[in-house]
Amino acid sequence: MSFQVKNGIDPEESNEGKEKIKIGTIKKNDLERLKQICSQVPPPPKQFNGPKRIDPSRPLYHCQSWTTDAIQRLIDAGVLMT
Repeated sequence: MSFQVKNGIDPEESNEGKEKIKIGTIKKNDLERLKQICSQVPPPPKQFNGPKRIDPSRPLYHCQSWTTDAIQRLIDAGVLMT
């Protein structure tokens, strides 16, 4: 997984994702800070080699975990206003 910024895509018109839930607002002039903060959250590492876990002693860290961490960092930085 890697963090990417996709310009010009309206999430309201996208078929990606299963559900959209409003969690807060971000000021337009904070968009660069949002990108900076999100790019600093490490993406999930490779955790499987085929169906086998690479390191079963480490807890799984998936995209939902990354999203939770990114949201918390945005709240802590005062960028995301809930």
